[in-house]
Amino acid sequence: MDTVTYPHELVQNECQEHWLTIKIDVDQRSDVAAMCGIHGIPAVVAVDGSGKVLGTVLGYVEPKQFAKQLLQLRTR
Repeated sequence: MDTVTYPHELVQNECQEHWLTIKIDVDQRSDVAAMCGIHGIPAVVAVDGSGKVLGTVLGYVEPKQFAKQLLQLRTR
């Protein structure tokens, strides 16, 4: 995800315009991983401003599909 999906223009545009992104090292912050129910990586957890989990994307996702999933999460 770091080398293909996240740097892709569609993903970058979606993230820069609509999301605050935070990357967490789950080895160093296992408490955060447990709180979010993350048991493997890569994993993306979308949370709204009130802390409500909007959804989770697990595993590798191609850039166009990932941008589409982010749009769907944001427009729920």
